Amino acid sequence: IITSTIYIVNRVEGVEASRGIAAPVMVATVFTIVPYTVVVRYAFPTFGLLLGTLTGYAVAIPFSLIAYYLVGRMRAG
Repeated sequence: IITSTIYIVNRVEGVEASRGIAAPVMVATVFTIVPYTVVVRYAFPTFGLLLGTLTGYAVAIPFSLIAYYLVGRMRAG
């Protein structure tokens, strides 16, 4: 996800834009996709597809808010 996003931005907007989004994309990935994947891995066998997905979202959403806050602070600082 990180590589493809940076590649697409590089092709459309140029190298400087892709450099500018590299750190925020990595932070967002670590704080959203990783927790979602870990929770879903264990929730699917226990809760099933629908409830396991909802459990993954319930964990990922608060983490995405943390990522949003951190990326905003990175941009401001």
